[in-house]
Amino acid sequence: FEFPLSIWFIDREMVDLAAAPTTIRVSSTLNRDTKQFGKKFLIDGSDETCWNSDQGSPQFVLLDFARPVTPTLLRLAFQGGFAGKECELFGTVPTAGSAAAAAAATAEGTPKPVGGVALTDTVKLGEIWPVDDSTLQEFVVPCATPITQLRIMFNSTTDFFGRVTVYTLEIEGSE
Repeated sequence: FEFPLSIWFIDREMVDLAAAPTTIRVSSTLNRDTKQFGKKFLIDGSDETCWNSDQGSPQFVLLDFARPVTPTLLRLAFQGGFAGKECELFGTVPTAGSAAAAAAATAEGTPKPVGGVALTDTVKLGEIWPVDDSTLQEFVVPCATPITQLRIMFNSTTDFFGRVTVYTLEIEGSE
């Protein structure tokens, strides 16, 4: 049984999930030049700056929210010719049901490692198919269960060498 997407939005205050304390990791940066093309430019709000991956597929952006959140909307603006083509969304969810998981949870419900093993599972949330242009594109994130991380996998790109250039990354949802 699946709930209609419109039910997920009811009675939830939408917030910017990319803001602190969220941290970002990326698969690569063009020529390792983080001063010009680093991950910080994904969320700086400027149309003049971007994250540019190095060549090779797949590429990814990983958002670590540092708390359980429910993302609902993802916005991306690529550089035309360097867009993600076949993309998958993965979420990291705290594992429930074990006494160790319950004992390790903090007051906020964030799992802690027990014996060096993280109490999480990664699940595929869905796929997105961006258009190869420079417009700001919106994608619904089909996530009904709170997650602590979101991985955007660019399995293939419109660039022959597998590079991705993202000018804007915005993620909205509830805490």
